[in-house]
Amino acid sequence: MEPLTRLIINTRLKSKIDCDEYVKKLAVDIIAHYALGNSENGQVVQETINALKSMMSVNDVMAFSALCEKDKIESLSGIREIVCGMRAFNKDAGHCGEGIVDLEKTVRSGYKTTKLQLCTSLKEITDRTELLMAPLGKLASFDMLSSLIENNNIIKSITLNRQCERFLYDLLNTLADHQKHIDRCLKNFRSQLNRIHEIVKFRTAIPITSIFPKFIELAKLWEQLQHQTYILSEINTVNEQLMLLAHNHSYSSCVRDLQALTTSPNYGVNGDVNGDKSSYGAGQKVGQPKIMNGSNNEQIKIVPYELNLKIEYEAFCAWTLSLASGGGLLLPADLTNGLVQFKNQYYAFSTVAAADCFIQNPETCVANINETICRNPELALFFDMYDLLEQNGIKPNQNTYNYDQNTMDRLEQCSVGIQTDVHPVPFAKDKNYAWNVWDMRREAIKLANLQNYQTKSTQTSCQSSFGTQTDR
Repeated sequence: MEPLTRLIINTRLKSKIDCDEYVKKLAVDIIAHYALGNSENGQVVQETINALKSMMSVNDVMAFSALCEKDKIESLSGIREIVCGMRAFNKDAGHCGEGIVDLEKTVRSGYKTTKLQLCTSLKEITDRTELLMAPLGKLASFDMLSSLIENNNIIKSITLNRQCERFLYDLLNTLADHQKHIDRCLKNFRSQLNRIHEIVKFRTAIPITSIFPKFIELAKLWEQLQHQTYILSEINTVNEQLMLLAHNHSYSSCVRDLQALTTSPNYGVNGDVNGDKSSYGAGQKVGQPKIMNGSNNEQIKIVPYELNLKIEYEAFCAWTLSLASGGGLLLPADLTNGLVQFKNQYYAFSTVAAADCFIQNPETCVANINETICRNPELALFFDMYDLLEQNGIKPNQNTYNYDQNTMDRLEQCSVGIQTDVHPVPFAKDKNYAWNVWDMRREAIKLANLQNYQTKSTQTSCQSSFGTQTDR
């Protein structure tokens, strides 16, 4: 609960003299809660106070302050909604409304601006990805991948841009779904305003039982529109963070490394490795597969691509993902080559040669992909494979293949108790220590008084002595 709200809840008025200050606090609380303007603007505060006084008399304010905490919180919520509805209606009617933004216009323009920003960012990321992937489409063979990505920066840059591209597509889909909520909220908000206009039209007095519920409903719609602006703002913030992350990576150096390939004698325009292009259309069925099944494994089948088939690894080439030197290169697959079905799962490949290599030993390839994903947790998020890896006993960012299974079997577990010293530091306490300055002063006075005494001793016949102290 905000400090001002807590102050309103805890305050109990003792006299009517304090009502004006209390109403002003209520007005500032309502302005801050519903963003009805700047609370430091005197005219904004005065319009809110006028709305409050039109629904609450001095006696009503006194009765409100005398309520218990639970009832006061509930009543405060209703007061806020009614005042918010009043001010939103007055703004639309043109009577007043100082400091209140045109929320309908803000939401509409915010949606268009957000969509434009996302499309601009997506185009920039797509161009960057195509520039990184273009040289790979002209490689003579997969053997050149080792020299190409030996520093691993190129793969990291490609993966990062692929992630940003995926997130931007998700944001665009979220924004498209969000548009339905925006249109519905705008329509309901305008309809509610029109209904209130019809009620107050040509009338000087209106029963509160007929108008206050309308104001409450209008305030709820106003709050929903504010939520829409907040969501649009958050989408823009995520977009800015994604682009900042993409620009911080060593993109320029990766482009220079890829451009250096053009000087290689093995680099040509008739390469066999597929670049960043898609070879299928939405809703189309690819014809006869080009991949030939050269294995005797009955679990392997060659099937044509169909739209309803779920392709593993988001239709990226499974063979380049499994390469030890590739380190998780996200190379798009050419679906016109067909798909390899292995254990009721479908795999796509960038070339026919890559599919042939996979067919020779599919289990090893899948295990290598899982190992690659373990070393690169960003791939586990990209492929949404956290659940699958946990089922296989593999945790992201933990290379479980470094441990020998025989060594793991020999490990034993036992319960161990540890006792610590009660006083690891030797106990030391000064009994004469005094922290109170008055004790020190009393001790000083006592020592000073001893200087004014003299000691006398007396010998008795019983061979005993005693001493006395007297003033000088």
